[in-house]
Amino acid sequence: MTGKSKKDWLSGKLKLGAMVATASVASVMLLGVYAFGEPDAGILPVSDVQQEEVEGQETTPATPGEENDGLVVAEGEGDGTDAGSVSGDGADTDADTDGEGAGAGDDNADVADEGPDGATDVDNGKDDAPEAPQPGLKVEGSSITFVGDDGAAVANAWQKVDGKWYYFGANTQALRNGIQKVDGKLYLFSANGQMESGARTWGDGSQSEFVAQSDGKAPAFTGFKTISGKTYYYSPESGKTVKWEQWIDGKFYYFNGKYQMVTGWVTWNADGSKSYFGSNGQAQSGFMKQGKYTYYLSPKTFKSVKWEQIINGNLYYFNGKYQMYTGGMLTWNADGSKSYFGADGKARSGFQKVNGKTYYFSPKTFKSVRWEQKIDGKWYYFNGKYQMHTGWLTWNADKSKSYFGANGQALTGFQKLGGKTYYFNPANAHSVKWEQRINGSDYYFNGSGHMVTGPVTWKADGTVSVFGSDGKMVNSDWVKSGGAYYYIDPKTQRAVKWQQKIGRYYYYFNGKCRMHTGWLKWNGVNEWSYFDGNGRRLGGTQKINGYTYKFDSNGRTKTKPVTIPAAQQRMIDKAQQFSSDTSWLILVDRDTRHVGIFRGSKGNWRLDKYWLCCVGKPTSPTITGTYKVSGKGLSFGNGYTCWYYTQIKGNYLFHSVSYLPGSKTKLLDGRLGVANSHGCVRLEISNAKWMYDNVPYRSKIYIY
Repeated sequence: MTGKSKKDWLSGKLKLGAMVATASVASVMLLGVYAFGEPDAGILPVSDVQQEEVEGQETTPATPGEENDGLVVAEGEGDGTDAGSVSGDGADTDADTDGEGAGAGDDNADVADEGPDGATDVDNGKDDAPEAPQPGLKVEGSSITFVGDDGAAVANAWQKVDGKWYYFGANTQALRNGIQKVDGKLYLFSANGQMESGARTWGDGSQSEFVAQSDGKAPAFTGFKTISGKTYYYSPESGKTVKWEQWIDGKFYYFNGKYQMVTGWVTWNADGSKSYFGSNGQAQSGFMKQGKYTYYLSPKTFKSVKWEQIINGNLYYFNGKYQMYTGGMLTWNADGSKSYFGADGKARSGFQKVNGKTYYFSPKTFKSVRWEQKIDGKWYYFNGKYQMHTGWLTWNADKSKSYFGANGQALTGFQKLGGKTYYFNPANAHSVKWEQRINGSDYYFNGSGHMVTGPVTWKADGTVSVFGSDGKMVNSDWVKSGGAYYYIDPKTQRAVKWQQKIGRYYYYFNGKCRMHTGWLKWNGVNEWSYFDGNGRRLGGTQKINGYTYKFDSNGRTKTKPVTIPAAQQRMIDKAQQFSSDTSWLILVDRDTRHVGIFRGSKGNWRLDKYWLCCVGKPTSPTITGTYKVSGKGLSFGNGYTCWYYTQIKGNYLFHSVSYLPGSKTKLLDGRLGVANSHGCVRLEISNAKWMYDNVPYRSKIYIY
């Protein structure tokens, strides 16, 4: 070896020794530092494998130690100062000049070949390939790696070095500086990459526990753990205890500022709502009672609710303090409607009587209804205060009416109320008016909705329709209404007027379509016709009211009829409505004090006698009504004599005026045309005898 080459070799040897020494010192210094950075520094995941939850492991509680960036290190742990030191004689910084002592630890020592003359040659390495890295832990500045026996840096694997565990990631660098995730589990690594175990309390007060397993590794404990009666939850994501609101496995929990699980009632500051946490810490849902108040905890938020709530199809109300409202009526501000809540808090539906008033609460909204409502096929009405109405109601729109019974139901169909008949349309329970066709028949109702019977004159054409006592319009034939007769033309269904031939006879109907009886003078000529009690026009020679008249082929006479008093004519007209068991009929008009004797039959009575009489005085009036001749006698009296009596009823009689006892010529009281009797009808003696002699038993008597 030449002097120059030997000098170069020696120089290289010295430089190499210095570098090794420097690296060793740096390694010792680096591995002895416990700097984990910020307490909440993010965890650097190594793989996406799901962590295994480790529960129930016995852990070593944290002990006071040196604080480094918020981490309290337990004493006696983390001693890794010799993990990266270089051992062996070859680590000496002073290289031997004679080639001895170049041990395996001298990574840069040249291999010396001894020449044949005993001299040693030094290979300058210019022509040789570089040597492979030596196995072991490599600390170079901020880099910590591990070279395996195959000369390759270890990646994604655990490595135990001098009793300490390291984990080298995909980039071959050791994980360090805090909690890191490896194969789904959390581990704690020091600044020099060594895995740590035991309990830790972080700068924010949270805690972690890293529990050594049988394989020597110490993953973070996760899950629930009870310590000194307090339960904590160690997050699988951070390895630290949690606080405040937490969702864990789909369940809602709450941990206080000391990271302790809370049970019982909690009031949330944000809105004053409440939650209740059971003995297992899980938030409860549904109805919960605290003291005398009931709350409902939402299954979604596990917090109490307020205001209107539909729960299991029922309406509930919770006030601003989240307390359930019970046992009373509640008025809604929006529209003034009401809801009624029972003792169980459920809003009632259907009909409810509250404070003497009946309300109906909709099964859909549970709120009271108002105005017109159809409920189960029946019409009801609720006023502006939502109270059920009974009795009459007039609708503003058309002034029609409805009638609501004691049960609140509106009447429909034909109804008789207050002596008047109405028809309430089943479609809306409103009364109808004017002409209506109901169940195939025609009816007429006036402007007040009252069903009309009798004649109705149509304004459009002046024709007349007649409605029977049942309200149905008569479509044909004769009809009697209000004491008058009408004839309905089957073709027009209207009452006829003026002279009409019906069947074999002529009749006359006035401008109101009423059948005429008695004398009729034709306009413009001095001719008269007479229509008997049946309305038939007479012809030929006829004796009328005691006078004889001759009528031509048109039923007219030029002989002026003898005028009879109006009262007498009224009696004649009235007589036509009666029938009798005989061909005789007696009528008594108490107002005019007249008796009429008629011959004939119903509708065809002819006045045969018309006599002045005396009737009962006001203190003993003559009876009224319909009777039959039931007895006769020659005379009666005590201190006087009344002759020829015909019995009306009991002591009520037709008889002569009073005479002195036994006399027929000496009057005691012969007055007529006055109301002076004790109730009997007094007649002139000749008239009393005529009645006694001619009017048979069972003849009808009508007194009015």
